[in-house]
Amino acid sequence: MASAPVTPPPPLETTPAGARAARRGWWLIPLRTLGLALVVGFLAGGLAKMAPHWLDPLQQRPFPPHVVTADDRCPVCGMYPARFAKWRAQAVFHDQGYAAFDSAASLFRYLGRIERYTPARRREDVADLYLTDYDSGAWLPGETALVVLGSSLAGPMGDPGLPAFASQEAAERFAAARGGQVLPFSQVLAAPELQGRITAGR
Repeated sequence: MASAPVTPPPPLETTPAGARAARRGWWLIPLRTLGLALVVGFLAGGLAKMAPHWLDPLQQRPFPPHVVTADDRCPVCGMYPARFAKWRAQAVFHDQGYAAFDSAASLFRYLGRIERYTPARRREDVADLYLTDYDSGAWLPGETALVVLGSSLAGPMGDPGLPAFASQEAAERFAAARGGQVLPFSQVLAAPELQGRITAGR
């Protein structure tokens, strides 16, 4: 004798108890999704902030350059270095403080009489120097930067310009167009007579 067909039980959600359970738990799915999105967003935001430091080799240096803000003022002339994207310079101190300058001319004046401009500082407090790449606006370590001395281009406040470059090719290209002599910044830093040509008259 054939057995009667077995009718499967209705799905849980079609039963009165199942329907109530489904209604009670519907919010768990978007809540979990929202929680996961918040965690992912938090991690992504943190990585986005830290990535420039990981990717920028200058930030791996013992005394990396600082971000020059719109409120920073040159201790020599009182101007705002952030407004001079092609000329700004900075000195970083051993305590990780810094001073920003509108130009290399102001930087040299500062280094020559540092106690006058910041009485709490001394020349030996300076740990590193940075110039701005004239082409890209990026920071260049003083020991690797190349500068063009004696070009026809004036810097801020009418000082003789000292544009800095990351490569010999870029510096020579500028010198061919505007005149001047390509020199390592370290050579200018070690020669008071060369600095005098940049700071003369002020």
